[in-house]
Amino acid sequence: MSELIVDGDTYDMSVLSEEAKATIVSIRFAEREIQALESRIAVTRTAMGVYKSKLQGLLADVQPVKEQGATSDHSSDTGIHSEDE
Repeated sequence: MSELIVDGDTYDMSVLSEEAKATIVSIRFAEREIQALESRIAVTRTAMGVYKSKLQGLLADVQPVKEQGATSDHSSDTGIHSEDE
């Protein structure tokens, strides 16, 4: 007997309607998609960190026009801003 556990209650899969079974399939698909997207986000964040480190190295010998702490109207959570955004 296949069982389904939802919110602590156990159900016999063989007695569920076809609609309930299809909904379970949809839930499992959505869970897999969320896991895949979370993996892609993790990889993308790692890449962004590498790119930021590379940029910091490339800018090491460049004199900034504005010192740290100067405010800009353009901001993002990366700490990288562009006046032409």
